Amino acid sequence: MKRFACLLTAIVFSFAAVISVISCAENKPEQSAANDTEEPAAETAVSTAAPEPTERVTAAPTAGPTDEPQPVFAPRERPENVTPEWLAEELMYRFYIGWINLELADFSDIMDRNRETDLFFYTNQYEIDTVRLGLFEGIVSPGPGTAEVEWIVDETETELTVHVCIEPNLVWKDPQSSGGGTDFQITIDKQRMVIIGYDQDMCEGIYCTRLKPLAFQYRVDLPWEEADKKAYDELYADLEKSVEIVNGH
Repeated sequence: MKRFACLLTAIVFSFAAVISVISCAENKPEQSAANDTEEPAAETAVSTAAPEPTERVTAAPTAGPTDEPQPVFAPRERPENVTPEWLAEELMYRFYIGWINLELADFSDIMDRNRETDLFFYTNQYEIDTVRLGLFEGIVSPGPGTAEVEWIVDETETELTVHVCIEPNLVWKDPQSSGGGTDFQITIDKQRMVIIGYDQDMCEGIYCTRLKPLAFQYRVDLPWEEADKKAYDELYADLEKSVEIVNGH
């Protein structure tokens, strides 16, 4: 009986071992299949992941056509030794630069703007306006002219007043146009060598014929700043009327 029990026990253990082997054999393909299905998932995760940020490369802008270089007209630098002749030449040179640039040049290092010089600035602005509005062709290029002190009007320890004549150096747009010499009077601060007064007594331009008489008329009742501006505004209004006439309006 005991031998039968031992034999039966051995058979049971053997059968259990066989069952275990079969079970392991059946599970291996399943694990392999599971492993085969997991790998594509990993590949998919890699393929769908966002790429690492890289530095953006911007294409260089394509250079456009180069325009023809335009002449530059700018005030000259003050020399070490400033003379009345140089001041007169530079004054008129910057006057004509305004015709080209269509705006007043910077006079601050050669001329103060005050009661005695204000009408010079408005004269320059008026002539710039005639060019800008097409009423005057103007010039192609200005160059510093040649000035000569004709006589000394007055001189003190601090100031010098001289009458100068300047021969301009201009290239006109209209070949038949020409400009003769210009004479005027300037008062100079001898210490700073800066113009502090300007005047013309006899001339055919707007300064003598209209601007100065009109401004002096208004200065009787108004401060010089307001009087000069009012005179200029009236002359500019006349320019606008001239434009309307020329355009047939």
